[in-house]
Amino acid sequence: MARVRAGLGFAWLRVRVRGRRRGNPMSGSKPRGKGKEKERGRLPHQANALVAIVGRPNVGKSTIFNRLVGRREAIVHDEPGVTRDRHYAEAWSLGRRYTIVDTGGFDPESDDPMRQGISRQVQVAIEEADLIVCVFDGVQGATDADRQAVTLLRRSGRPVIYVANKADSDRSAFESNELYSLGVETIHAISALHGRGFNDLEDALVRALPPADELTAPDPEDMIRVAVVGRPNAGKSSLVNRLAGEDRTLVDARPGTTRDPVDTLIERDGKKFLLVDTAGIRRKSLVVKEHDAVEVVSVLRAMRAMEEAEIVVLMCDAAIGVAEQDAKILGLADERGRAVVVVLNKMDQLDRESLAEAEKTAKEKLSFAPWVPYVATSALT
Repeated sequence: MARVRAGLGFAWLRVRVRGRRRGNPMSGSKPRGKGKEKERGRLPHQANALVAIVGRPNVGKSTIFNRLVGRREAIVHDEPGVTRDRHYAEAWSLGRRYTIVDTGGFDPESDDPMRQGISRQVQVAIEEADLIVCVFDGVQGATDADRQAVTLLRRSGRPVIYVANKADSDRSAFESNELYSLGVETIHAISALHGRGFNDLEDALVRALPPADELTAPDPEDMIRVAVVGRPNAGKSSLVNRLAGEDRTLVDARPGTTRDPVDTLIERDGKKFLLVDTAGIRRKSLVVKEHDAVEVVSVLRAMRAMEEAEIVVLMCDAAIGVAEQDAKILGLADERGRAVVVVLNKMDQLDRESLAEAEKTAKEKLSFAPWVPYVATSALT
């Protein structure tokens, strides 16, 4: 049995991907068409400069991110706290290319472990960034969290553009002037939803960027895309963090922590892998569109990640056992002609005999795909 450790080689993935490129002989799926090439070009932090969008929850950071990127890359919802991990995408403004990173809501006073984890992700984005866009709610006005954010950004030494979002009218733009009480010199009043003031924001952003270097982003065709999928709380984010050697994605005992797919580029033995951490996929009957629109979109994006991947890593909880939903996810990956590796996670919770029984049961429940390899891991330890 293989135990996942930092620095683990990817031999088991390379073997499967060679077979994938010839096509799965057991699947009738057709190769992906050219229509996916634009989406496959999404790479984390590969452009000349990095711009981080920060601010407290529900001020419109993801809406600004999507408008700059030019597509609905990040999930947007009225519910605070939808964005949790750092989410990267390439953007162009006035002919200048840069990478932009969306972050979760900054809430330094919260004692919620998940909120504290989000704040750590925000801090990492600030440290990485060449330029920061700090977003306020122009309607609600200044809050203690806004004041703490301004103090934190001043200490960072990074150049900052301050934005008052939700200025949908002349009146709301005027009322956003209250935010000058935070002691900042310039605030750009915008409406990310309607595009008001966005040209001025992009102009200010491009002028504040550092000089462009002649850097060439890696060719997406030179790397192997690996979608990490499975039911909620199977350990997907823990595995990605272990392989990346850092807390790239937020990990919490509560199911549903990951919302947007999170890309992580790593290299092993001269080969590049783009790991895509995805939201947990629950049974369709448990996802009610009217009650949890965010989860519906999260699941759809997890499915898209499988479409775009060469390899699908199906994370299963060995302690609980393989369930019917795991079989359905494997079936979806197989229908799409993807190479699949089944990972039986949380082996640290089982003794040798129980682990052997868990693997036997998994193979019985997934017997419709006898060619799939199994790897027992403990992403946590």
